[in-house]
Amino acid sequence: MSAELLPDQKQEYLRNLQNEGRHVCYVGDGTNDGPALAQADIGVSIGTREDTIALDTAHVVLMQQGLENLPLFLALGLRTERTININLIFAISFGFTMMALAATGILTPILGAISHNIGSLMVILNSARLIKFKF
Repeated sequence: MSAELLPDQKQEYLRNLQNEGRHVCYVGDGTNDGPALAQADIGVSIGTREDTIALDTAHVVLMQQGLENLPLFLALGLRTERTININLIFAISFGFTMMALAATGILTPILGAISHNIGSLMVILNSARLIKFKF
């Protein structure tokens, strides 16, 4: 699609897609992809040191040439977003539960401090599971 377009035409094409309510992931590797990479919701540059404009404007840089790692990147991004949402729901729920217990006098200040640290540790451990992510 975009090989025959000029840089400003690529950017305008992406802007039109976004105005239609679409989310755009643009993958580029050249200097003329810089404006489109910046316009996209997710700009992915396939990086080398020569393509400094593409590398500077992209949101993500895949360091190896080729598109082999793009599905892994997208899957990891979705898993990361899901993990963040789970962590937020857990942290808010846990915090409100501990505040309710403290308000009723069931939870002492010391136990409140300990439970806060336990909640934080649970969020960290849940996030650490992303290290072992396999596609």
